[in-house]
Amino acid sequence: MLCTAPRHSTRQALGLALLALLAFAGSAHAAGPIWLRLEDLRVPARPGDPVVPPQPPSQAAPQADAGQRDGDAGTDAPAVRWEHRAAVTGAVYSGDRSLSQATGIGVATASSIGKGRTAAGQLAWNVTAVWRSPRDNPPAREVLVRELSWQTPLADNVDLRFGRLMPAWGRADGINPTDNLSPRDDTLLSPEMDDTRFGREGVQLDLTLPGGTDTLSGWVFPRDSRNRIPLPPAPGLAYRIDGPAGRQGLWAVKWDHAGQGLDASLSYLDGTNLMPDLRIHGPAADGGLVVALSHARQRVLGADVSFQDGPRVWRGEAAWTRPSHTDGVAPAKKPAVWLVGGPEWTQAAWTVGVQGVLQQVSDWQGTGNLPVGASREIAAWQASVSNQTAPRQRGLTLRVAHRAWNDTLRSDIGMLALWSQGGSTSQPQGMVRGKVEYALSDVWSIKAGLEASFGPRYTFFGLWRDNRLVYLQMRRHL
Repeated sequence: MLCTAPRHSTRQALGLALLALLAFAGSAHAAGPIWLRLEDLRVPARPGDPVVPPQPPSQAAPQADAGQRDGDAGTDAPAVRWEHRAAVTGAVYSGDRSLSQATGIGVATASSIGKGRTAAGQLAWNVTAVWRSPRDNPPAREVLVRELSWQTPLADNVDLRFGRLMPAWGRADGINPTDNLSPRDDTLLSPEMDDTRFGREGVQLDLTLPGGTDTLSGWVFPRDSRNRIPLPPAPGLAYRIDGPAGRQGLWAVKWDHAGQGLDASLSYLDGTNLMPDLRIHGPAADGGLVVALSHARQRVLGADVSFQDGPRVWRGEAAWTRPSHTDGVAPAKKPAVWLVGGPEWTQAAWTVGVQGVLQQVSDWQGTGNLPVGASREIAAWQASVSNQTAPRQRGLTLRVAHRAWNDTLRSDIGMLALWSQGGSTSQPQGMVRGKVEYALSDVWSIKAGLEASFGPRYTFFGLWRDNRLVYLQMRRHL
């Protein structure tokens, strides 16, 4: 019943081997002509990490000569600099994100994120192994190679990157209309939404313009990819995944500016839509119906901006989306404009962010004129998955975060509400997420949280309101 990609035992084995190798790379020693050195990944320190003040020049250690810096005494071997962090977690969830009746689900993960740098380029990876054990299903195991890429300079201002890439677009908080490159697994149980993102095989080329504040980037992903989403189980219905309409893959270009107090970008994308189209394929062997999930192409013109205004940071994002026509899909996706923007304040230990949301759909098509039955219900699901249940939606996002006890206790709650105008219902839809994390020590932390969607059944968030859950997680940083 789920829109999931097939799992391959070979990929899992390779991923597990890579995870085990990288998780223990911190204890690497000199081997042959290459000297391996481990350095901290440049990420914010965890609560409780000791602060090491910088040494004045008079106390700095004497520099070794060039022959001894890059290898064993007197050798000229290149250096590999490893930046790495790893963690293991154990969690219990009250439910899942697959619209099933499973409860009391245990999830264990082992993750490794890092980089290996040489003079020739940089290797980047993001690998997670997941063990899931619901009470009423066999234990599930999966290795997620989210990112595995190599980056090398072609010239002083040109970089080439290829492999499994995981680009993230957008500067708005929470809702990112321009973020259409990297697919997500919305059935994955994880407290952090960034962990549901996974990469795809492709090539990226970056050109840094004179001055160093502007970059032109291009991406090519030759193969199709799609989001993994839960779909409502229903008696007499079976789901199948069809290939994309027309040619596969995706290409995109982006201009990005990063200057003092102002960040902005313009982007254009032409490729397969990550969200599916639903249509009735035909009768099933048991007398029911087969619902096909296909992925049509779309073109997206996007822009975002972020700038500092005293104690406030203003963020905005906009996207104009034009989907291609899909035969047999009713109602078909229509061109739409998404606008998101608002300020964020940080004062002492508090952070508060507010954003307005607007979506306008052109030539909107409802489902009320369809005959009552399976066709009408599938059409209502299609409109819900596309989030086009009304010609206009207005909304609001609110996020409140707080830090206490020397940053060892952190809490965060976010809310999104959307109101439809001109559709079949004016009742609000949206979701609430909240979490509290406490650092027990330098390496141990505990986290608890909740997720709850709400809204009428045939709306984007109402379709998945049965995925409400609470969780408790323990993390060990390695």
